[in-house]
Amino acid sequence: MLIDVIVATSLVFAANAVTGQSSFPEKVQIYHLIKVTSYARAGDIHWIEIWEKRDDTQLARELTLVEVQGGSDGVQTSCYYALAIGTGTPLYIADGVRFPVANAQILFDSFENRNLVVNSREYVSNIACETVRVGNVNGYEAQQCVFENQDAANLFLVRTPATSRGELWTALDGGFPVQYVFEAAGQENAVVHRFELQPLTTTIQPPGSVDLLCFDAGFPIPEGTTPVSTSSLTYALFESTLSIPELERFYDDALLSEWPDKTCDETGSCVYTRLLGDATECRLDLRLTAEPSSMSTYVAASVYPSTVDTAAIPVPEGFADPVVVSSFEDTSLIFRADLATVLATYQANLAAEGWEQQDQFSSIRENSAFLTFSRTDYRLYLTADETGGTAFLRIQTAPSVCGPTFEP
Repeated sequence: MLIDVIVATSLVFAANAVTGQSSFPEKVQIYHLIKVTSYARAGDIHWIEIWEKRDDTQLARELTLVEVQGGSDGVQTSCYYALAIGTGTPLYIADGVRFPVANAQILFDSFENRNLVVNSREYVSNIACETVRVGNVNGYEAQQCVFENQDAANLFLVRTPATSRGELWTALDGGFPVQYVFEAAGQENAVVHRFELQPLTTTIQPPGSVDLLCFDAGFPIPEGTTPVSTSSLTYALFESTLSIPELERFYDDALLSEWPDKTCDETGSCVYTRLLGDATECRLDLRLTAEPSSMSTYVAASVYPSTVDTAAIPVPEGFADPVVVSSFEDTSLIFRADLATVLATYQANLAAEGWEQQDQFSSIRENSAFLTFSRTDYRLYLTADETGGTAFLRIQTAPSVCGPTFEP
């Protein structure tokens, strides 16, 4: 957030004069977005979002990273979560599975050394400023650098020749980047970078209470079991001293009265279902995994209400010969209709169902579109292409986050 901006005299200076040797304050939270869109096809989109909290006073760091990749095979999503407090054992979860990590420094170095993140920070540190303003940005007194037509040949993912335009704010006291947003336009695609740094006013702590969708009285937690990670209302991971048979008995006793339908597969993962009063069907995926090295059992719980069921989204009337192949999280449709009409119909229908379109993660081209919608901690991705008067649609849903986040 930018407030009380004062216009100063224009001048030119190298941004690395204030960012090159800088370090962040002791307590900060950082949001970083890197998004790549193709000019040729809207569905060829790729972005990474990172939410990070740092508190050097307690040697604590917490990081959530979400990666979304769109392509001809649909949308693939990946989630990573890391937490380290003091000298305790760090926590690392990738796509809902916990992986052992002995050293917090190595864990966070693996994130910081992601080429995309390092490359973008190096790029803005060498931007030549054209104008400067001074103001309060995200709680810091900072100066602005506005730039355009900067060479972007060294920026990852953009197809050269490429130039960039945007703005960078650096702290007057400390020289660290406070905010930047810019777009690099290349020959075949465009890359957007957004960075926000804010003071951290809370302490970094392990998760406490757990609230999941479809549980009126809270998710049941047996004795000897503690939460290690939660993802808003959609996912939680617990560590327990109980054995798998003991946990199975506990959850059958706690769930089957309200979640009467239960099925299990050969991996030990079980699915419970229930019907709410408003006719919403809920699915609970419960996975129990023994960890011999720590004598613990991990409990992973994921909740899927039918309000995010792609198979339940009504197929619009008025289109000739629709072909539909559908499942809970993935539906493909073919219409003999023009793309613009199909998109307008689905945008209206999804809005009526409570899905809000996220413009920063949406793209529309002449014969293709990629639209992102959000609803109750879930995202819906709609990919559409048109060829010869036939529209091809694919609708997919997934949890929107895999760990704690904040509003940047």
